[in-house]
Parts: sequence; structure tokens; C-alpha cells
Amino acid sequence: QGMNMIGALLLLLSDSEEECFGVLACLMDQVGLADFYREGFPLLRQYLGACDDMLAQSAPEMLEHFAKEGVELNMYLQQWFLTFFTDCLPLPLVLTIWDAVLLEGLPMALKVVVTILTSLRDSLLAMRFQDIATAFKTMRRHIDRHGEWKASEAGYLLVQQAALVEVPSHIQEAE
Repeated sequence: QGMNMIGALLLLLSDSEEECFGVLACLMDQVGLADFYREGFPLLRQYLGACDDMLAQSAPEMLEHFAKEGVELNMYLQQWFLTFFTDCLPLPLVLTIWDAVLLEGLPMALKVVVTILTSLRDSLLAMRFQDIATAFKTMRRHIDRHGEWKASEAGYLLVQQAALVEVPSHIQEAE
């Protein structure tokens, strides 16, 4: 479902399987990622709905364009949340996002998703279905083509912008 991707990244960062398991348990229990994977995927469904609501306010034309092109945005976003960005973004950028989530709380992940989508608004609006699908599937390679330094820099800027995004109160209060 995605926990394997999170565990794999943790193993890349540490040689200690025991340490990785401890960090994974902390991410699941204390940060709240476990609710993404519980039966019925309650937090995933809540975050996908919140993304729709937030984009309806900040970028309604993008949602209309996706509907017109037949793009099911949630199909892509669920992977972003379930893999905690490891499957779609360069690893230095993922680590910057994880740092921000650890500092600010899990709603920061929602802010990051909305920030990524709104920052790509003009490009996505100019694309047809196949190009949008390709853009989402190859995002990691395009961001990382300038190497690790640029991805880290992009992560910092992304988190800075994401901090300005307002999360619906029912999401923030659940924290």
C-alpha cells in the first residue's frame, strides 16, 4: 500500500533495521500515518476530500480542466499520501517534506500537495489527458534532473510556500 516505500527510504538512511523499525513505528503512531492505512483508509479519504475542497477554492479552473480531460486526480494523490511522497518526488525533496511534517504535523503533507499542484497550475492547464498523466508519473525525474542540490533547494522553497496554505479546520483540529 505504500508503507514498504517509507520503510525502504528509512533503510537507505540507516544501516540499523531496528532503528528503522522504531522510526517507522513513530511515523505511524505518533505522526499519524497509520490512519492512512487503517481499514477503509479513513485519513486518506479525509485528506483527498480536503485536497478537493482546497483546490476548489484556490484553483477551481484546474479541477474543471481535470474533469474535462477525464483526469482522476485522486488516483495520483492517493499514491502521494500512501507512499508519503517517496514514489513521486526526488528523495532530497521528500526528506525536506518529512522534516516539515515532523515539525509542523501531518496537515503539512496536505499543504505540500496543494502547493505542488497550484505551482504547476499553468503547465497542467496547458496539457491534455495523456500529458497530465505523464507529468504526474515522471515528476520525480523532471524535478531531479538538476541533481540533489536543486531538489533540496526545491524542497525548502516548497515547504516555505506550503506553510502559507490554510488547511480546513476539521483537519487541523484532528491533529
